[in-house]
Amino acid sequence: MKSVHLSVSLLNLPVGTNYFKFESRSPGEQTAVVRNDDYWGDTALLDGVNFKVVSEPGSRIAELESGSSDAILATLSSNIERVDSNEDVTLLRNDSVSIDYIGFNTEKEPFNDPRVRQAITHAFDSEAVLEGVYNGSGTPAEAPLAPGVLGYSEDLEGLDYNMERAQELLDEAGVEDLTINLMVNDDNPERVDVALWLQESLSTLGITVNVEQVEWGAYLAATGAGEHDMFILGWSNSTGDPDNGIAPLFHSDNIGDTGNRSFYNNPELDSILDEARQSTEESEREQLYMDAQQILVDDAPAIFIRHGENLNAHGNHVEGFEGDAYNIFDFRETSMQ
Repeated sequence: MKSVHLSVSLLNLPVGTNYFKFESRSPGEQTAVVRNDDYWGDTALLDGVNFKVVSEPGSRIAELESGSSDAILATLSSNIERVDSNEDVTLLRNDSVSIDYIGFNTEKEPFNDPRVRQAITHAFDSEAVLEGVYNGSGTPAEAPLAPGVLGYSEDLEGLDYNMERAQELLDEAGVEDLTINLMVNDDNPERVDVALWLQESLSTLGITVNVEQVEWGAYLAATGAGEHDMFILGWSNSTGDPDNGIAPLFHSDNIGDTGNRSFYNNPELDSILDEARQSTEESEREQLYMDAQQILVDDAPAIFIRHGENLNAHGNHVEGFEGDAYNIFDFRETSMQ
C-alpha cells in the first residue's frame, strides 16, 4: 500500500469563526482577509482588510500620506507633529498598559550591588526623557504596573532624579571609573536616544557608557544569554493582569531569554508573586502586587521609564477605526467614505 505525504502550513489554511475570513498571505509582505458573510453576528461593513508589513516607521507614514495605505499602526513619538499637522489624516492616541524600562544585569559586578543600581536610577530624569525623547508621549512610570491595572498605586514613589544622592550611593558602594556596556536594538531610534541621554547623564558621575546597537534577533539572543551590563526593552502586558506585568520580567523562573533579562533573583518577590497568582481574592491580590512593586522600586533591578501610548493614524476617509489599550482593533464598525 502506498501513501502520499502532504505537508501543509496551518498559517496558509487557517480556520475561524470571526467576522473576517482568510483570503491570502505573502510572508513578510501582507495578509488579506475578506468579510465573512456567514458570520453568526452582525457582519463587517468593509469588504476586507489587507495587513501590509512596512517595518520602517518613516515608510509607514509615507504610505498614509500618499494614500497607499488607509491607516497605519505604531507611529513613533518623534513623528507626532508630522502626522498631527496633516489635515488629511487623524492621529489616534490612547494610553497603553505597556512599560518601557532599562534593565540591569544583576548577576554582574557591580550591578549585583543594589546601591549601584539605585545610584544609576537616581541619575535618570524620566520626565526630561519623556519630553525630550518621547515628545511628551506616555506617562512617567514609578513601577511596572500601569494605571488601570490591578495593583497600581498612586502612593508608590519611585527613586527620584537626584544626582547628589546618586553620587553618595556610588561612594558608599566604593565604585569608581565604572564603564557600562548598554545594549539596545538598532531599529528603535527612541531607545537609542534614551541610551545616549543616559550616557550623557552618567558622564557627570564619572561613569562611561558604551552604547552598543545590535540587530533585533542578535539583541534578544545576547540579552537572553546575559552578555550585557544594561539593556533597554519594553513589555506590553498583553493580558492586562498584574501577574503578566511583573512575573515575566522579574520572577526567577523566567531568568534569561524567557523574559527576565535582568537575571534578577529575589526569593521574597518570587514568594509574593506565587501567592498572588494563586489567590482568588481581588483585594488580597491588589495588596500583594503593590508589595511586589515596592520591592522592585527599592531593589532597583530596572529603571522604569514610562507607560507607553499607542500612536496610530488613519486617513480622514476612514471611520470607526479605534484600538484599545492593547492596540487590538475591532473592524466590525470600520467603514470608508
